[in-house]
Amino acid sequence: MMNMQTTIEYKGIAGMGRREFNEYFMTPAMAEAGHHWAQKIVPKHFTYAAKSEYNYLPRRGESGSGRGFKNSYTAKKLAKFGHTLPLVYSGELRESTRVYRVRATSKSVTVTLPDARKANWRHPNSKIDMAAELSAVSGLDLDVLTNVINAKLKYLIDHYHGRKAKAAA
Repeated sequence: MMNMQTTIEYKGIAGMGRREFNEYFMTPAMAEAGHHWAQKIVPKHFTYAAKSEYNYLPRRGESGSGRGFKNSYTAKKLAKFGHTLPLVYSGELRESTRVYRVRATSKSVTVTLPDARKANWRHPNSKIDMAAELSAVSGLDLDVLTNVINAKLKYLIDHYHGRKAKAAA
């Protein structure tokens, strides 16, 4: 009787296990999506178009006329700062969102805005939740983030020169 042993060597992505694939490809792609959200999508929340795209609740005096307008939040903001941008009063919240942290896994990404504490403040009698409005993601944003993940995966796979993974048979 003769004993024979063979070794099959898989190279590149085909030889990867799920854990290694997630480490080299999925986690960086999810992190890229987190960075894109913080750098490109969060600033959109402070534009006039954001009111309709993210369905913000109306603020008092937003209609711009009627009785009591001059005492409304919108009128005070317009008089003091010269604008009616959503989620912006003095601009402190908008500036504080420039600092962010991204924590990614192969299945999800968490972006924290540690200096954006002003978004957590809520008037007890108001239904407006600025933190929820700030973190809202529209359907268009989801499409963009999906494209960011796909582009990053394609780039990483195309530029992978990788390690050899062995499997004995």
